[in-house]
Amino acid sequence: MRTGQRLLSHVLLVLVLFGVILSGCAGKSVGEMKAERDIDGLIELLASYNNETRAEAVIALGEIGDSSAINPLIDILRDEDQYVREQAAKALDELGWKPGNDTENAYYLIAKGQWQEVVELGEAAIEPLLEISKYDDVRETAVEYLVLIGEPTIVPLIQALKEGSSSSIREVAAEVLEKIGEPVIEPLLESLKVDADWYDRTAALEILDNLGWEARSLSTGTYLVKNSYSGDGKLTVENGLEWDTVIILSKSDNPDVASIGVYMKANESYTITSIPDGEYILYYSLGKDWNKDTGKFSIVAEYECFEETFSFERGTDFWGRKYHTGYEVTLYPVAGGTAETEDVSEGDFPKLNQ
Repeated sequence: MRTGQRLLSHVLLVLVLFGVILSGCAGKSVGEMKAERDIDGLIELLASYNNETRAEAVIALGEIGDSSAINPLIDILRDEDQYVREQAAKALDELGWKPGNDTENAYYLIAKGQWQEVVELGEAAIEPLLEISKYDDVRETAVEYLVLIGEPTIVPLIQALKEGSSSSIREVAAEVLEKIGEPVIEPLLESLKVDADWYDRTAALEILDNLGWEARSLSTGTYLVKNSYSGDGKLTVENGLEWDTVIILSKSDNPDVASIGVYMKANESYTITSIPDGEYILYYSLGKDWNKDTGKFSIVAEYECFEETFSFERGTDFWGRKYHTGYEVTLYPVAGGTAETEDVSEGDFPKLNQ
């Protein structure tokens, strides 16, 4: 029993001593690292979650004056804390560093708070201003100076809005574009028209709406195609989406030709009547800004079709009562819904202007 206790005591003693050694290594202060010229240790502290620790390490590296700290300090010009960024610029001054290009210069000037000089860099300042704007302490100032740069920012800001950037950067891009105003409308529309691969087009459409752009549209229930009125079939469609839609019924044995085409506005429903007997494929396109010349939306969200066909028929039942087929569909998921849709390429979507 005593032997076991002694062994346990020895183990505990070893662990305590090992812990002391480790804490001694990890517990060096910034002052001690500076005195020892521990450049690597100070550079490691630049990744600290503590703003004060990063600032102290930056100041120490500047005072030591070792050029091996230059590249890590250049990176710290993009730090989330304004004081840390400012101290990094001062440290780089002490090391005799000069920006190697306009982008580095922009981050350097932003860190020093020399905003007017940032604007004078023009297009080279756009990316740094946008990147740094995600930090609350400089967001409003970054927005102000991006607006001052003006039209050269439009294309890069649209690209930032289009891509899956951070939500804060997309918000800043949208705010600046809206403040620039009318010159934004045409390039933003063009980008929406030619490129469907947007992370989220909602913000872009809101900008256009706020700038007074009006999408071309038709009234719900406007028939674009109706080859026959001889049937009794009915199809009720509920468009609970924020996009206008065109509903097309094509015969399953001739899917390229639209038998019926109906326009519906966003968040509205409509019942298509007098559908002739037959088996149909139900297609729909979602978009904004209807172009009657091309027979499609200028801004297309998607082309879809229902996987199952729709069979319409009329007749007389066993008791001599007349009947006809009717369906109800929604263009958005509903609890308990069973209808599935699939993407369709624009080339395989029935044309309305044939």
